[in-house]
Amino acid sequence: MTSQPSGVCPLCSRPTIVAPPVTKPDVFDVTCKACGQFTVTGSFMASSIEPHLKEKIGFWTRDEYDLGQVAAVTSHTTDFVAHLPEKSIKERADRLLRYGIRAQKYLGATFELTADSAAGYTHSRSSHEVRALAELLQSRGWMKGNYPAGVAIVTPEGFMHASEGNAADSSIGFIAMWFDPSMDRARMQGLEPAIRGAGYEPLVVSGVEHINKIDDEIVSQIRRSRFLVADFTGHRGGVYFEAGFAMGLGLPVFWACRKDNLAKLHFDIRQYNCIDWADEAELAQRLHRRIEAVIGRGPIKEPDVG
Repeated sequence: MTSQPSGVCPLCSRPTIVAPPVTKPDVFDVTCKACGQFTVTGSFMASSIEPHLKEKIGFWTRDEYDLGQVAAVTSHTTDFVAHLPEKSIKERADRLLRYGIRAQKYLGATFELTADSAAGYTHSRSSHEVRALAELLQSRGWMKGNYPAGVAIVTPEGFMHASEGNAADSSIGFIAMWFDPSMDRARMQGLEPAIRGAGYEPLVVSGVEHINKIDDEIVSQIRRSRFLVADFTGHRGGVYFEAGFAMGLGLPVFWACRKDNLAKLHFDIRQYNCIDWADEAELAQRLHRRIEAVIGRGPIKEPDVG
């Protein structure tokens, strides 16, 4: 069994809490302000992994934590996360704006720009990257502050931008789906890559870290979106609600469901052309094609990856 030095995150090396195995041998519970809460095996900690990839795994565990899930980091995690696309600069800047609003809570207050949680939430490897994102937001009039001192303020214009939006000009593709670990790969290897590949930003709201009620937050973000992707696998009532709300706003809705769940679709949904997918690759390919066919390429260029 591998022992982990107390107080060191195995992903980002920041000060953290590492608890010894309790229910499973050689599995550690980690709570990190940047990477969130996750479990990690001794075999992963004993393996030799490039630091950049470790940081990327930390971004992944943070995203899972923000969606209300405790990610399991094992020796098999590296290949999976290595193939996940990097967040765009625009997406990271939007994340910082949302983070600032949640941390600041009200107009005129401030938030800590150098907090480890700000770096993790924005997929930044240092406070210098977070500061660069803040300066980008400041150029739009949405943020200001004493950045060298680590203090930032979301402006009234920033609050308004985060809560309002013209759907016709939006680059956001809202994802409505079942929040269950069995759907992690569908989200990260199917839905999100399809939306990014079509030139849009995928957005998922779980309700874990925002000051509004979950339904208020969902309504606000759907209003800001260009379209909505509804995956009915698991047949959650919230997905039906979000799809119906988007239709009421006149937004394009793309329907999807895993083939083994298709027979359980509500009869009102069966009239729509639903993407019945068997695996994540098929879901990504078909959804990508359908988005471009219905509303065209989005404004965000997908970076080349080697």
